[in-house]
Amino acid sequence: MKNGHEAIIRLLLQCKEHAPRAASQDGSALIFAAGHGSEAVVRLLLEQKEHAPRADCQDGAALIAAAGRGHAAVVRLLLGCEEHAPRADCQNGEALVVAAQNGHEAVVETLLDWREHAPRPDCQDWAALLLAVQLGHEAVVRMLLDFKKHAPRADCQDGRALNIAAEHGHAAIVRLLLEWREHAPRADCQNCKALLGAANSGHEAIVRMLLEWKEHAPRADCRDGDALIFAAQNGHTAVVRLLLECKEHAPRAEHQSARALNVAVHHGHFEVAQLLQRVSGGMPMFFFPFPFFFG
Repeated sequence: MKNGHEAIIRLLLQCKEHAPRAASQDGSALIFAAGHGSEAVVRLLLEQKEHAPRADCQDGAALIAAAGRGHAAVVRLLLGCEEHAPRADCQNGEALVVAAQNGHEAVVETLLDWREHAPRPDCQDWAALLLAVQLGHEAVVRMLLDFKKHAPRADCQDGRALNIAAEHGHAAIVRLLLEWREHAPRADCQNCKALLGAANSGHEAIVRMLLEWKEHAPRADCRDGDALIFAAQNGHTAVVRLLLECKEHAPRAEHQSARALNVAVHHGHFEVAQLLQRVSGGMPMFFFPFPFFFG
C-alpha cells in the first residue's frame, strides 16, 4: 500500500473468499494511499462497487494526509468526489495548515480556491501563516497574506510572525513582513522580541536589518542590553560586535553587572569575552552561577 502497488491491491480486493473490504478500519487503506501520493490506488479504492471507503472518512484524514505530503493531484481527486467528498476546510482548515507548514504551494492554492467550503487562510489563529514563517516558506507566506478574503494580518498576534522569522533566520520573510503594504508589524514589536531572537540565534543580517529599519527600529540597548547578553552567551561574536558598534544607543558592556562578559566566559566563548573586555577597558568579571535564557 505504501508504495502504491495497485495490481496487488486489486488482486486482494477481488479474492473470491475472505477478500478484505476496501473500507476496512474506517478507510485506513485510503488514508495510507493518499498520504503516499498513490493516486491510482486512491481511485481504485473509491471506485469499488461494494464497501468502498468514504472519501471523507475519519473527518477528512485522507485529504489532510495528502495535503501534508504535497500530493496535489490526490487532494483534487478527493475534493472532487461526487459523493462524500471531504470539505476543504475539514478539521478547521487542518489540510491548509499542514500544506502551508510543509511549503506545498500548489496544495495551498488548491484549497484556498476550492469552489465550496474553502478554508480561511487565517484559520486556527493564523496557524498556517505562523508555521510557514517558521519553516521559511516565503512563497506560501506571500500567498496567505495576499489572499482576497480573510487573509491573516502581517502583524497578527502583535507581530508574532516577525519574531518567529527573526529567531529562525529567515531574512527574506522578515523583510517581506516589515514591508507589507498594510498592517505591517513594527520592527520593535513585543518589546523588541525580534531583535532579541535574532541576536540569540546569531543571525547578524537580521539584527542589522532591524536596527537600521526606517521606522520603529528597536534600540540596540533595549531591555537593558539583553540582546548583547543573549549573543554573548551563545558565542555570536559578529552580533556582539555589531551591537557594541552601533552609532546610537549601543549597549554598554557593563550592563547588568557585566553579565554579557560573565556568561561568555561561563560558556567558554573567550573571543567574545576578550571583545567585551577590550570595549569596556578591562572590567572585572562577577561570575553568575546560571546561564541567561532567551524568552
